[in-house]
Amino acid sequence: TSPTLIRMLALPGSDEAWGVFLDRYGPLIDDRCRRAGLQPADADDVRAAVCARLVEALRGFRHDPARRFRGYLRRVVDNAIRSHWRTLRRRPGWVGRGGEADCDGDDPGAP
Repeated sequence: TSPTLIRMLALPGSDEAWGVFLDRYGPLIDDRCRRAGLQPADADDVRAAVCARLVEALRGFRHDPARRFRGYLRRVVDNAIRSHWRTLRRRPGWVGRGGEADCDGDDPGAP
């Protein structure tokens, strides 16, 4: 990962840099979310949380060739996934079973 790209992510108005970042790392984030069993909407929430965390963390970024950014990013993603699951456990009504029936009211088990 280019240190220049990483520094640009922390700058205001860095939409182009975020586009490059998400093109490059979005699939990694999505794969981690899918492996954790998250639905696409939940993966979107995790992706947003990861980006918010990176904005904070990258303000003080110092490039260290001995440390790999991908490893750091995986830790951030995994922590965001764990945080997302903790939130869902605290609000059990937020966890759906998925499927069309839940959306259109045809679920026979619905109240």
